[in-house]
Amino acid sequence: MKHIHFSLLVIVIVSVFASCNSANKKIEIQTKQTFNDSITVIKSGIARFELDSITSPHIQALQSYNNGDDSFLIYLNEETGALYINDIVTKKVIKSINVMDGAEHHNKTYQGFYYHNKDSIFMYSFKPKVTLINEMGEVKQEYILTSNSSDKNERQSYLGIWSSTTTPSSHLYSDTLYINSVIVGGNRANRKVQILLNVNTGQTRLSNTLFPEQYEKYNFGDINYDIYSNCVNSSKNMLVYSFPGYEKVIINQLNGNKVYEKSAQSKYISYFTEYNKSDYSDAISSPTLEYFMTSPLYGGVYYDKFRDLYYRLALLPIEQRNLNYEEKDSPLKQISVIVFDKDFNYLGEQKLEPNKYLMFSAFVSEDGFNIQNRNNSDETFDFTTFIVKPKQDKKTLAKK
Repeated sequence: MKHIHFSLLVIVIVSVFASCNSANKKIEIQTKQTFNDSITVIKSGIARFELDSITSPHIQALQSYNNGDDSFLIYLNEETGALYINDIVTKKVIKSINVMDGAEHHNKTYQGFYYHNKDSIFMYSFKPKVTLINEMGEVKQEYILTSNSSDKNERQSYLGIWSSTTTPSSHLYSDTLYINSVIVGGNRANRKVQILLNVNTGQTRLSNTLFPEQYEKYNFGDINYDIYSNCVNSSKNMLVYSFPGYEKVIINQLNGNKVYEKSAQSKYISYFTEYNKSDYSDAISSPTLEYFMTSPLYGGVYYDKFRDLYYRLALLPIEQRNLNYEEKDSPLKQISVIVFDKDFNYLGEQKLEPNKYLMFSAFVSEDGFNIQNRNNSDETFDFTTFIVKPKQDKKTLAKK
């Protein structure tokens, strides 16, 4: 019988990274967006995917894949290091992949992956190291990511690889693999957020995408620094980044190496909260986790190639203080789904039912936008599929 547990991704991080050197205050968003809803987001069904016999449904590394007739949902079992591929249509596991490198086991060896195609699957480990395998699990190449730079900020970016909160968390453009970097300590406002690996030569460099400037001005309790996310618009060769403490998204136009910003606000977030540890000294879980759960911020950003839309998640604050968030069935941050067109013009927003959906597990498919349900089944992991309809459709998420 597999061990099933509920553990927020943030619990691991906030227990390690904390800071407490500035006064708590609200940081008002200066430039407010206009919110004229022309669409609504409604539930269209449940997608129930088969799990293997030993994987918990609370999966941290997940990727959807669609190319021609191949439509998969792929996930990593971190305990065993195995990848499982589910057919999007049947929801059944159709293949498992184990890295064939001669090691006796791969317990906690990998924390992320990027499935480019059946011959190019990149497995990420903490060292940081990238292992390139094929669908048979055969190792084609290993890359050790290091920097000899005298710049401390640059060396810090090579401390590890971050498995993003969106899927996929990497992108292969030409011969360059864009990999999310762990950001730990130092001046994050000057920190570049991705390692660029040339898959032919093994050489590395850093991207020119930085954290927003306001991260230099305010203390967000570390959690907002570490959990950034990105999505890929392959048709336009664009990487889009969402930072929890920033109302805009940052766009990296790869074919022109141009970086710019677009407003991507939620009508429910008008401010951010600066972190002061003393304000959370009575927290049952930890000061930074209490801060995270009771503060407004942004989650993942997702590109929908089937409808040429973007979705961004707003993670709304829990009003009650000093709860134990490490207990089973503890409260979750309420999610609000914001929808934008291909140019990030606001189309509409919908709050979802509280305590029902996981914050860091979603993907786009031909059927719609899928967000993982909170459930305790040990046989399936379930997603609610949401679709976008014109505003005149009077259905609401509360109706089934």
